[in-house]
Amino acid sequence: MNTRLFFNSESIDIDDGYFLRLALSNSGYLDLLSAVPPAADVIGTISSIYEELQEPLKSICDLLLFGKTVCMEKLPEALVESILKIRESGLIALRGNAVSLNNLYLRLVDGLLYFSELPHGRQTLYYGTDSYALACRLGTAPSRNNVLDYCAGPGIQGLLSASHGAHVTAVEVNPLASELSLCNARLNKLDNLFNVINKSIIESETDLKNLRFDFICANPPLLPIPFNLNYPLLEMAAQMD
Repeated sequence: MNTRLFFNSESIDIDDGYFLRLALSNSGYLDLLSAVPPAADVIGTISSIYEELQEPLKSICDLLLFGKTVCMEKLPEALVESILKIRESGLIALRGNAVSLNNLYLRLVDGLLYFSELPHGRQTLYYGTDSYALACRLGTAPSRNNVLDYCAGPGIQGLLSASHGAHVTAVEVNPLASELSLCNARLNKLDNLFNVINKSIIESETDLKNLRFDFICANPPLLPIPFNLNYPLLEMAAQMD
């Protein structure tokens, strides 16, 4: 799968997320996502009822969930305007009078607008059931004013912590994922609480050595898996002895 070579969070203005959320709310898209259980496969669930949806909600789902290129004439005017506001971010691609997301999909996670990579066997901008499972456990942690999020990916753990008022330092080695997490932060007006160190865990030690954290979380993508098992790329790191 081809992913955008870069994202640009600085191109997202302070109110762009507000107008995008407003357009999505008025279109019914956020109501639709809110009806899906948080741990469920949102793409599969919406696919199962797709034929029952009416336009323009069908076209909105095509664009934001299913990775399709959609003619802008099929979308609500307010949604088109809000999407065009973030066209320099790298989240979307324009093709004449049509638009698509750059191998991403947009879901709702505990009220946050969240872009991550469309599911497939070799995702690098990942959100999955393990991401949600860890997110559920964040709420059971003691008071946390300063949070360290290792292996942050597109940022969901840190963003949820920031949404509760924590100051978050995220560490992520993948520059694409780092910048996508900042895009997600800006769209949710959390960028003043969310900082990313684009380095490996070992390389980030210098940046972190004088900082103190109340809470540390990590969702490492690479686990040792025997070579004879058919397992997604994210979990394939080494052969177990």
